[in-house]
Amino acid sequence: MNEIVDRVMLSARTKSMTNLSQTELRIRVGSYVELLSSTGKRDPDELTDLGVAYLHGIINGPDSRYSGC
Repeated sequence: MNEIVDRVMLSARTKSMTNLSQTELRIRVGSYVELLSSTGKRDPDELTDLGVAYLHGIINGPDSRYSGC
């Protein structure tokens, strides 16, 4: 899982984009990837893509085009 988290962090280029520390972001992404893996997702590329989307959500907040309903 660490390799996937590394790929997510590199893909998203998270240098000082947020007030969260790199360590905290890695922990959150790692937990999310573990959750996805526990549901049966195993493809590293898919997990990376989903992790990047999750990280962008943390950094940029929710997409204002969607209400969340």
